[in-house]
Amino acid sequence: CQGASRSWHSHDTRTKRKPSAVAGQQSTIVRGSNLSTVALVILFAWSFAAATILPLASEVPLAVVIRQSGQWHVPVAVATIGNVLGACTTYWLAKAATAAVPSGSARARQVATRLASYGPPVLLLSWVPIIGDVLVALAGAAGVPFVTFVVWVSLGKLGRYIAVALAVAATS
Repeated sequence: CQGASRSWHSHDTRTKRKPSAVAGQQSTIVRGSNLSTVALVILFAWSFAAATILPLASEVPLAVVIRQSGQWHVPVAVATIGNVLGACTTYWLAKAATAAVPSGSARARQVATRLASYGPPVLLLSWVPIIGDVLVALAGAAGVPFVTFVVWVSLGKLGRYIAVALAVAATS
């Protein structure tokens, strides 16, 4: 059984694996970095919640993760995805609430007219506190096509998080 013995004692460097969450160590997402999975999950959840009507800001947790890890690409992507998905929740809730209102109501027409006057690019401002939540809800209520909504909201939120990352890098 030389083959079995060889595989048991193999020192093949191609299959080396980094241990995860052993003896108090946090698992890492990116090899050779300080970027922990736990930090990214918390950042995602916080960013998701911040895009709802909860009064949270996601910039501070993002800045902390960037500063601790020394990286910005993955944290910015995680925060952006979480924040966009949170905005999608608000969009769908507003769309569902509008479905409960008679389609010929004056309020529904007013909402659609207001958003149409600015157009979907106004969703670039979806990251602005308070105003952004209203814009997202208006987009859902006005029936902005979902793909259009996701594109404009994603661009706005990504731009904001890149600005935060650049600010953190400038102060480091």
